[in-house]
Amino acid sequence: MHKKYGVWPAIQHYGCVVDLLARAGRLRDAEEFIRKMPIEPDEVLWRTLIWGCKVHKDMNRAERLIKRLECQKLESNDCESFVLIGNVYASAGKWHDKARTRELMNKRGLVKPPGSSKIEIYGKIHEFIAGDSSHPEAEKIYSKLVEIEKKLREEGYQPKVSEVLLEIDDEEKAFQLSHHSEKLALAFGLIKTSPGSEIRIAKNLRSCEDCHAFMKVISKIYQRDIIMRDRILFHHFSNGDCSCRDYW
Repeated sequence: MHKKYGVWPAIQHYGCVVDLLARAGRLRDAEEFIRKMPIEPDEVLWRTLIWGCKVHKDMNRAERLIKRLECQKLESNDCESFVLIGNVYASAGKWHDKARTRELMNKRGLVKPPGSSKIEIYGKIHEFIAGDSSHPEAEKIYSKLVEIEKKLREEGYQPKVSEVLLEIDDEEKAFQLSHHSEKLALAFGLIKTSPGSEIRIAKNLRSCEDCHAFMKVISKIYQRDIIMRDRILFHHFSNGDCSCRDYW
């Protein structure tokens, strides 16, 4: 890279390679690449690889990398690393380890921000928080969600209850998923905009797998293009597909 382009590789360049390898499922290659880097990898690189392990269901590798990250990298108050670690433990059903991670966060005063989604309707920004019922049209919004979910279930959609990282029954998990902020914003958008028009939503956190699947089905059933920007990237949902190809 330096010889050809006159550019010394920085941590961001190494991060791009790790991300590409993780997306392709080449987790072993990504880990080996990190270990052979001539500079010290940061938390972002390890989080990228751990997230790839979660996506590709390589939980053994994920847990091993987490232990390494816990030993070496969690001296600082890095909230995102703690949240990722807790999510991986919960996905693996290791609730004791998730509780331990949560306890460490509490001791350090780290709080994950609540999910928030915004949508612009007729020049006005409307913000929704997960489970919020303070909006003036909350009753209509929740009624619309019930209608939407009924249609989606008829099309074979099932809530991804594994995305709820709590020790509660599946019915309660499905209820929690139905009240995620981007779903509230989408329901409001469907109420307020004309059929066939595009819906745009901005979310402050990474969208969960269930909400992502929800948006894909909605785009097909209601024939709407949905543009959603989460913390990671822009998603363009159209006719049941997403521009991210289900990796984000």
